[in-house]
Amino acid sequence: MAAFPSELLLYIFTFCHGDTLLTSRQVCSQWLRLIDHYDALVWSSSCHHDFQRGLRRRFWSLEFPHPHTVNRLLFRQDTSVSKPITWQDLYRLARAWSHGSCRSFYVDTADTQPGFSLAPSLVVGSLQEQHFFTSLSVTHSGYVVRSNPTYKSASNLQALVLQQLSPHLPCRHVEDTALHGIVCHYSDPSSSYIVTGGVDGTVSLWHERHGCKATWQAHRSRVLCVNMNDQVVVSGGSDGMIRVWDVADNAQQRGSIDISSYLTGDWFQHGVGELAVNGHLVVCAPDASGPVLIFSILTGSLVYELKTEPLEATAFSRLCLTPFYLLTKGELRQHNRDQVPVYPRAALQSHEHVLAARQAPAQPASFGSLVSMPDTDDLLSSSGMSPYQLARHFASVSPTSPTSPSCSLRQTSSLSVPCINVWDLQTGQLAYRMVPPCLAEDIPPSSMSITDIQVSPHTAHVFACVEVRFKSHRYHRLCCWDFSRNQSLPSLFPVPPLSNTMATGAAWACVYP
Repeated sequence: MAAFPSELLLYIFTFCHGDTLLTSRQVCSQWLRLIDHYDALVWSSSCHHDFQRGLRRRFWSLEFPHPHTVNRLLFRQDTSVSKPITWQDLYRLARAWSHGSCRSFYVDTADTQPGFSLAPSLVVGSLQEQHFFTSLSVTHSGYVVRSNPTYKSASNLQALVLQQLSPHLPCRHVEDTALHGIVCHYSDPSSSYIVTGGVDGTVSLWHERHGCKATWQAHRSRVLCVNMNDQVVVSGGSDGMIRVWDVADNAQQRGSIDISSYLTGDWFQHGVGELAVNGHLVVCAPDASGPVLIFSILTGSLVYELKTEPLEATAFSRLCLTPFYLLTKGELRQHNRDQVPVYPRAALQSHEHVLAARQAPAQPASFGSLVSMPDTDDLLSSSGMSPYQLARHFASVSPTSPTSPSCSLRQTSSLSVPCINVWDLQTGQLAYRMVPPCLAEDIPPSSMSITDIQVSPHTAHVFACVEVRFKSHRYHRLCCWDFSRNQSLPSLFPVPPLSNTMATGAAWACVYP
């Protein structure tokens, strides 16, 4: 093999698929060195051959991420890291995503704060302060941006809060001097801009240091969500409209999309509840149950209508885009568990084991008419009844009836596990589902819910904030799905509420070393 010139081998390698390159690395040390050393030449061609072939549409396309962009977003602290992400790493990750090859676990999170300022790559979690949800995101300079209708500046004006992870550094405020009433915002680690939506229907574009750049009267009523990429700003309102503006071209409006023309039945009255944007596509979910719609940014035409059979609730779907997949919040039940594969299989088996243990036959009652009653907290969480309704239900059921509460509970218990639906953007089909592992044998999966979904810049890790409501307890755990098996996890730092008064939820900032 050493008789082959290196130039000739490299030329041949540029036409090979990724699986062939992975096998060729094991032939000899010369091939191993060439394939690994000339990463940009060899593996970039393989990435485009295997994952972008046939993906070009007339008005939209899917693009493989570039390692330079990934490293810039991932290693915010030091760009000269000893082992940056390579084309080969990204190929292996994309291959793992296509096969659903991942493991899931709960991450141990500490309550410690960093002693100096750090630049997080993402923030995952859900906070609620003063009965309002707090939106969290990250800027290019490392600030954690917070928006809540109750946030006020020193001059008693509503404002965005730009917070650094170090508790010793003061927060900055971006004041809403025009009194638009900020209700939502979006920022990205790759950009210095922040987009906000107002209760009066206005959308504003801010620079994190130079203030407001542009303001548009976008919607006839309240703005529900905003998003952006390097070229456009996108907003969705309760009027059911999606508005798109160019960032560079004097902030001119590019166009609008009326989602009511793509919804039938009772869905036509819904607003745009959530948005997700990449270079060519805009994804929206209605603010109530309905299909997830994907449009082309260039033309505004409908690309996909994503829905499950039977239709799952898509309100607050927590849309999250990767280069080739869309992640949405879902629920795995008995009637849909066999529709698509479920990964990791060990996590699903742990939930089935807990469910089987809880459905074990109950011990026969004794002492005459005394009957064992089901756990009231379990019945509350599964049926949605209030304590008063539950008491009336028990009073209306005869203890000697063959359909006692204990028997009916055993018969109606079924699989109900929160999950993440993974949609293939190449075909518009549901590829598979990802489930979190079981927390404990005494905690039913129906008491768990996913409140937020985020993906790391190199797509090696998917994070989800899992809320558990069991009996009188309510707490949050951070679940991770690892597609890499060898990429180190980030350091996690809690993002506390600004005020402990009527504050619930949990959030964490992820800092990669």
